[in-house]
Amino acid sequence: MRLLSIEVALLPYLAGALILGATEIPLRFFDAPPECPDRAYFLSRLADRVANVDPRVTLEVSISRSRSAVFEGNMRVFREQNAFAPRQLTSTDCTELTDGLVLIAALALEAAHLPAEPSEVIEAVELIEAIERAPPLSPANKVRASFSRASGSVSVRGYQPAFGVQIALLSGALPGVAVSVPVFAELSEPNAGTYRIAFEWSSGDTADGRAHFLLLAGRVSACPWTLESADVRFEPCAGLKAGVLSARGIDVSNPAREKRGWLAVGPLARVKWLIFGPMFLEAEGGLFAPLIRDRFYFAPDIAVHEPNRLTAELRLGAGFVLW
Repeated sequence: MRLLSIEVALLPYLAGALILGATEIPLRFFDAPPECPDRAYFLSRLADRVANVDPRVTLEVSISRSRSAVFEGNMRVFREQNAFAPRQLTSTDCTELTDGLVLIAALALEAAHLPAEPSEVIEAVELIEAIERAPPLSPANKVRASFSRASGSVSVRGYQPAFGVQIALLSGALPGVAVSVPVFAELSEPNAGTYRIAFEWSSGDTADGRAHFLLLAGRVSACPWTLESADVRFEPCAGLKAGVLSARGIDVSNPAREKRGWLAVGPLARVKWLIFGPMFLEAEGGLFAPLIRDRFYFAPDIAVHEPNRLTAELRLGAGFVLW
């Protein structure tokens, strides 16, 4: 009889353990590219970190790949009818990114068992712990974490430097259509846009061959927002071009060389295609309005060349993202 009473006394605890063990992690949606860890991996890693599961909490996880093999993970946490601010992480290593989402999901599920507090306090505690306890990233995946207390969201953003070269056709600044081979360096961030600096030289002769022109210039462009779909990215930008326009006479009496400043501004648009790994191709077009337009002539007053009021550029290029 004593043995029976002990068994009966233990039944509630055994039943509770069975119910807890049978409870599934409330992941109602999961989507990731084929090269990323799958739903089973996510659930397995999360089960290793979470001892108790609150059925009132549900999760939604989606992972997508942007250009240059950068993965972006988004996770939404719901508690009953309340939706917390979405979490966003980016990394070039999808497994590392998935593990980071697992960590934040575990913190969210653990926080569900704390006494009720204002949502913003719960969010702040979760996010601070996530930043402090997150595993270190490899040197090749350097990222910066930003914390917004007002919105209660965490975003780990990767700053991506890239370098490349273009072939450009320039019309309006020099006589005829000039060819140039610019080189560029840029810095892009998924949420902040792309910022680029380029250097180029181009030259052209007048139709009669009596004058030679050379344009040495640097150009900066800012693309504060982008439109992205799969492996294609569209960037509307604003550009500023500054440099020196020089001219010299050929086969004329008393040939001279003149140098004038060059400054132009205008809009441009760029389309990029991710081809493989960190490599990308691009096409770009723009219109620039010269703010300085000097007239070149032979003495006493024989017109040689004057830049157009509006110049055009068409560029094709290739680039390489460092990380």
